[in-house]
Amino acid sequence: MSKSINILDNDYLDWVQQLCKRYQQSQIKAAISVNSEMLKFYWDLGKDIVEMQAEKRWGDKVISRISLDLRKILPGVTGLSQRNIYYCKQFYLLFSKTIEILPQLEAKRSDLILPQLEAKLESEIFSIPWGHYKLLIDKCANDSDKAI
Repeated sequence: MSKSINILDNDYLDWVQQLCKRYQQSQIKAAISVNSEMLKFYWDLGKDIVEMQAEKRWGDKVISRISLDLRKILPGVTGLSQRNIYYCKQFYLLFSKTIEILPQLEAKRSDLILPQLEAKLESEIFSIPWGHYKLLIDKCANDSDKAI
């Protein structure tokens, strides 16, 4: 016969507490990972809008149209409002300037280890919550030095 577990057993209670902590840590890591992936999507969307010169190519209301089309194809998905897509464009414009400067620094100083610096900068950019970026964009719209 198997021995039943005594709920008052300290080893068991400690183990359950550890399981709870590990579960909560996993939830936090998952949320951070999701945030990072969404920021990468927002970055790429902003980059596409800028590099494709979408507003010149398809008109000033293209961001509104992108929002409508994406929400139609992806019903129930959040983060695709016209305002949020505008933020994506501004996000890319604000921080891409900083990343673009790194290769120029590399050409001037051979002692710098810029690929690691660029990777670190990108990983830091994609680890901050989106809401914080929207505040930065509102306050520092065209001044990447002020934003960083």
